[in-house]
Amino acid sequence: MPKKIGTYICTGCSIGESLNIEELTKKIDSEFKLTSCKNHSFLCGKEGVEFLNDEIKNLELNSLVVAGCSPRVNTEIFSFDENIQLERVNLREQVIWSHEANHEDTQMLAEDYLRMGITKIEKTKIPTPYILENINSDILIVGGGITGITAALEGAKAGYNIVLIERDNKLGGFANDLYKQLPQNLPYKQLDTPNIKDKISELEKFDKIKILTSAEINEISGQPGQFEVSVNQNNNEIKFNVASIVMATGWKPYTKFDKFQARNTITNIEFEKLAKNKQIIRPSDNKKVENVLFIQCAGSRDENHLPYCSSYCCATTLKQAKYITEFNKNAKIFILYKDIRTPGKMEIFYKEMQNEEQIFMTKGEISNFQEDENGNIIVEIKDSFIDEIITLKLDMVVLAMGMTPANTEDLNLTYRQGKGLPDLKYNFP
Repeated sequence: MPKKIGTYICTGCSIGESLNIEELTKKIDSEFKLTSCKNHSFLCGKEGVEFLNDEIKNLELNSLVVAGCSPRVNTEIFSFDENIQLERVNLREQVIWSHEANHEDTQMLAEDYLRMGITKIEKTKIPTPYILENINSDILIVGGGITGITAALEGAKAGYNIVLIERDNKLGGFANDLYKQLPQNLPYKQLDTPNIKDKISELEKFDKIKILTSAEINEISGQPGQFEVSVNQNNNEIKFNVASIVMATGWKPYTKFDKFQARNTITNIEFEKLAKNKQIIRPSDNKKVENVLFIQCAGSRDENHLPYCSSYCCATTLKQAKYITEFNKNAKIFILYKDIRTPGKMEIFYKEMQNEEQIFMTKGEISNFQEDENGNIIVEIKDSFIDEIITLKLDMVVLAMGMTPANTEDLNLTYRQGKGLPDLKYNFP
């Protein structure tokens, strides 16, 4: 169908007083093949809208250029039949309100704005929607840690069918290795027993959730609403369709920080496993730990390693320091930090830990780090609050390691764009 374009200039809001509307109308009408080119004193008013509708009906217009106020306002007023293509040209805010009235340059600017609007409507057409067939609402969740489990539960409670896949032979991820978890309930002062087993039990009761453990994705193809998924589970291929995908592949600790290495230096992940076994002992000789230093931001907030804060490390160190106070009432715990970041409810837990007599916290930097022949670690700390060099002889040092995304190199997605368009390949970083 050929374009029948009507162009209408509103003279209200000082537009008519700031531009030569007669010259503008003549010039634009002479440059384009327009069915109609007119002006009106109040297009967004009742009479103006009736005028536009009459023009559409009487002249059988299928395209409309309305030059006046910003397209960000009066959107409902300038709303016509879905078969009418509309383009709004902003003469008010971008021309006469921001440039000198009745100036040659302002007039030329208005002409250019109209030229752009009319050319745009000449060159474009109303898009035809591509209707997908065989759409379902099922959700694939990749990763069976606490994030994936929570997403699966919430999705199932909302009425969706869920497919949850996990590469390991059991669900839970890092949460399985927790001795205790941070406070979850008021008054946020005591550590809680991990609830991962309760979450998994709740998950297994849902008929809407299909769990695939020891499973890995071979390929994902398709598009939103029509993803085709191929999964390998114990050398058996399973194929199914889903509408959307939730990536919950989790994290892994940063391992490229090589400072402060010694026989009795461990990471916060390794420390958690010691606590899980209910014995805080040194790796070198299984000696009971009496003096421990936690070093915060071990590689984090460092331009040579991780430039960001992982947000979990500070609260985790406070939690692990609490472990030691439970296992050994005589142990001394030192925490060296750049900043302690415990937002929200964790601030209450932080204040509680500040009152622990066994725990000493200070802001500073390690200026010297040595290990003696017995596996003890001697460190010197400078720039502390007391403005003195602090020397500590330690049984163990715990590095608070940050988080990095889990390995997703093998998870490839083929995105099918639609009829006549090439498929797109996407490799997750």
